[in-house]
Amino acid sequence: MKIHSLSKVIAFPLVVITGFIILYTFSGYRSEHSIWIFVPVLLLVTIYIFHGVIDHWYLERNPIPIDAEMRAWFEKYTPYYNNLEPNEKVLFENRLSLYVNGREFKSVGTNELKDVPYDIQCIIASQVIKMTRGMSDYLLGDVDRIYLYKHPFPSPAYQFLHTVETHIEDGIILLSSEHALPGIVNPNQHYNIAMHAYAEAFIRIHPDKGYPNVSHHDWKDLEAVLHITREKLLKTIGFESCDVLIPHIVAFFDFPEAYRSKFNYEFNAFQKIFNLD
Repeated sequence: MKIHSLSKVIAFPLVVITGFIILYTFSGYRSEHSIWIFVPVLLLVTIYIFHGVIDHWYLERNPIPIDAEMRAWFEKYTPYYNNLEPNEKVLFENRLSLYVNGREFKSVGTNELKDVPYDIQCIIASQVIKMTRGMSDYLLGDVDRIYLYKHPFPSPAYQFLHTVETHIEDGIILLSSEHALPGIVNPNQHYNIAMHAYAEAFIRIHPDKGYPNVSHHDWKDLEAVLHITREKLLKTIGFESCDVLIPHIVAFFDFPEAYRSKFNYEFNAFQKIFNLD
């Protein structure tokens, strides 16, 4: 049986010990021993505070394989996955499993947050694992909450309908699942807003990476690579403008060969930035 949470395994006997001390001391036997309750309670508080670190440390050394159904899905719908070497596929799957276990995915309803199905979590997470393939920080800093709306949404920061939003200071990515999933499955026809979100987060977390200046390029060349016009791209994300560096990164990962043929200098720059060279 695979252990998903080492912190819970460690915490369980401490909970039992705490219960025993409470029962023993407050049943009139040895009330003077009640001070000992602070030992397991203090340990439980420590485990609660560091449970994420403990669990991630354990799972890195004892990764939980992704479901066979999920592996079959990647083989069917993801050319990127199929082009990986066997050892690279293992790394991809292990990192994907660690990311899903270490990040909070929630579906935003009218009145409450609900759990996101495992397969949807893996599909969304595959984009950041793809982007950080050559890097040690595949968790992408402290961006640890991914909230999915069913449709385009307004927010306190942007009170109009849009499909993607990042808040690095709060560790949050917001996505419209109606737009995110088609962009991952079929980027030839739909813009990949999930990769867009992770690219934007990456830029903001690593502002000093020496990104190439892409602003002087004609949008027509980028449109040819992405199979989408600038107007449709902006309509998809729901904003009147965006940092053009972001869709360049999306194009680099989704259409590497086409991107290289149009933007060879930038392709080589991104290879170095994402440690893929």
